[in-house]
Amino acid sequence: MKRKNMEEALLHQMIGEREARINEMKEKLRILQEEKIDAMELKLEVQKDKTSQLGQKFEKRVGEYKRDQAKLKRQISTKSRELTHQSASLHLYMDIMRDTMPELVHSTYVIRMQSQLCGAMHAMYILDQQMEMLKKHCNMIIKPLRDVIANNEDE
Repeated sequence: MKRKNMEEALLHQMIGEREARINEMKEKLRILQEEKIDAMELKLEVQKDKTSQLGQKFEKRVGEYKRDQAKLKRQISTKSRELTHQSASLHLYMDIMRDTMPELVHSTYVIRMQSQLCGAMHAMYILDQQMEMLKKHCNMIIKPLRDVIANNEDE
């Protein structure tokens, strides 16, 4: 009986020691998990800050691009109006010249006026092409920025 009691006591002691080690290991695991979670939360905060700064930079660049685009649109509109006005003036002048001196209709003066008119029309075409290129370029820049901003808002 003594032997049995001794064996039981020894087993209880071994079980107690094992449970103590298990509890220690659980505590160490919990501490490690908390440290890992804290480190991940810190990394997440750093990443959020970087993303936020990047989003702000993109928004600033989008604003700059939009201002540049608006400025270019105003300039193109102004140039287009000037060219239209010049074209109308040239037509009016040509009509006056034709009415006053029909024999000069095919003169070098009219040919020069036609050349200027052609140049003005070509300049309008170039401005139109540049406007299209500007729109495409701005859209290529703004679309990825909008996607990044939308992704940041989703997060």
